[in-house]
Amino acid sequence: MLIPTVDNVISITGVVPNTVSTDDCYASQENVNTLKKGYNIYTVSINGPKGKKLTIDEWDTTNYINARNDRSVVESSMFTLKFRHYFGKLRRRGFEEVHAEQMGKVIAHNFIHMIRKEQDAVV
Repeated sequence: MLIPTVDNVISITGVVPNTVSTDDCYASQENVNTLKKGYNIYTVSINGPKGKKLTIDEWDTTNYINARNDRSVVESSMFTLKFRHYFGKLRRRGFEEVHAEQMGKVIAHNFIHMIRKEQDAVV
C-alpha cells in the first residue's frame, strides 16, 4: 500500500515529496527502489530493524535522522487526535459528513495546541 499511497498524495497535491518516512511494515527493497529511482524521492526512511537494514548506509545521515524525528512528531499528534479528540470514532456517516467531523476535530486539536503554546510563552 505504500506506493499507491504515494501515488494518491501526488495526484491530490501535484507535488512529489522529497522525503517519505514510514514504519517497518512497508520495509522492502522494492518499495525503497521504486520511491528512490521511480519517483526521485531523495530520502526514503523506513523506521525499524527491517528498514534500517535496507537503508544502513544512510541511516545515520542528517536527512534520515530528521525524517525519523519528524515522523515521531506526527505520530504523537495522531495519538492525541485519536485518544483526546476521538479521531478514530465517528458519529456521522457518509463521506462529506465524516470529512466535516474529522476537520472539526483537527481544528479543535490545533486550537488547543495554540493555547498551550501561548500559555508557555507567557510563563
